[in-house]
Amino acid sequence: MIPLQRFLPKSIGGQVVAILVSALLLSQALALILYLLLVPERDALQRPRSIAATIATLVKIVEALPPEQRAHAASAAAGKGLSSTYSLNQPQLVPSGELTPPSDVVRWIANETGRSPNDIIVVPSNGLEPTSRLRMAIPLRGGGWLNIDTNLGLFGRFGLLQQIAAVAFLFLSIGCLSIWLARWVTLPLSRFASAAERLGTEGTAPLLPERGPIEISRAAHTFNLMQHRLRRFLEAQTRMLAAISHDLRTPLTRIRLRLEMAPTTENNAKMLHDLTRMEQMLASTLSFLRDQEDSEAAEAVDLASLLQALCDEFTDTGTATIYSGPSHCALWSRPQALERAFSNLIGNATKFGTGVDVRLTQSATQIIIDIEDDGPGIPEPEKEKVFEPFYRCDDARNCEESGVGLGLSIARTIILSHGGEVQLLDRTPHGLIVQVLLPGINASDLNAGSHDRQRAAATSGERHSKANSAV
Repeated sequence: MIPLQRFLPKSIGGQVVAILVSALLLSQALALILYLLLVPERDALQRPRSIAATIATLVKIVEALPPEQRAHAASAAAGKGLSSTYSLNQPQLVPSGELTPPSDVVRWIANETGRSPNDIIVVPSNGLEPTSRLRMAIPLRGGGWLNIDTNLGLFGRFGLLQQIAAVAFLFLSIGCLSIWLARWVTLPLSRFASAAERLGTEGTAPLLPERGPIEISRAAHTFNLMQHRLRRFLEAQTRMLAAISHDLRTPLTRIRLRLEMAPTTENNAKMLHDLTRMEQMLASTLSFLRDQEDSEAAEAVDLASLLQALCDEFTDTGTATIYSGPSHCALWSRPQALERAFSNLIGNATKFGTGVDVRLTQSATQIIIDIEDDGPGIPEPEKEKVFEPFYRCDDARNCEESGVGLGLSIARTIILSHGGEVQLLDRTPHGLIVQVLLPGINASDLNAGSHDRQRAAATSGERHSKANSAV
């Protein structure tokens, strides 16, 4: 059995439209079946009485007119399935044989017009004509005859083209209305999904209007409340970490002074070394938190030029760092933060390899930066842990004493705040590939649209950074 989900649209709006259109088609099909099955039988029963009433009304109208206007009125009254003419002296329809006995239709006409059924001349069928055909001549008061030629059977309804046009008009009108209603109903859900996506990538999102269906309004209220609590929690965490880091510097400074004033021993030297490491960690933490509080404006950055400049700088320090890729690559970002992220990533690669390759590839939707080194690499279980703040040591890729374990964490936080991601891959035969994925733009996107979205992601990315630093 083929699942129905395969044929349904993916979006809620599309599914609502599909349901409405399917219901429309089903109702039309049922209406067509009823029309074909029931209407012919009903028409066959009702048409003789309807024809008799129409002819009786026509007789009364023509009789009420002066003789000179009767011919015009009789001709004008001709319609679908019925034709009428007026003759002054004798009927135009002259029977060729015996007269047909009065039928129910003739008696109905006679009763309605106040005359005897025998006064109406009915011309019999010649055998080649349909039995439902009725031709008669009715004498009029004041002189003259009204000649009637009609068909008591079912007459043709709409033609095929007219029926197709009617169904198409109904389908298009109701279909367009269904699409508009579906978009109107699902618009709050689309806004909710966009806000949730922005909250996940940027750390902040505009407040949702709390209106619409009760389920949507409740979800919007809950989302706004959650966002407010999350922002308040992250701000409190950031302030707490900054305060702790700042307050620890004073007692550490006093301990250092006391150790320096004490007699020099091997333990003193070790404790001074540990104090130096703690001060470096505190300085890095304060710097990291200050960077998250700074609101650097986003602007168009040539990512290719930035990477080329960083590669030249690290090459000058002694490690061959080669850039390959396009000469220009536009990206909306916070330039100082992005430079710090790639400086940390490339600098980390130069510590463990004799050479580093930085390769940039660009498509219409994505920018990929691969930073490769020929060092010892990182074991699979350690690849996620190295992004944790202050995580430093492992057996294969031992960290230098000068590091405090914030470089990769800072780099990943900045990349995430720009709507990207960082992943660690193994290099063949040995080494590590740090792959950075960023949302790509081209020249046509530097107007409203994706340009505004990337700018918003870059300028408000500090909220996401706080979440990662708090962890």
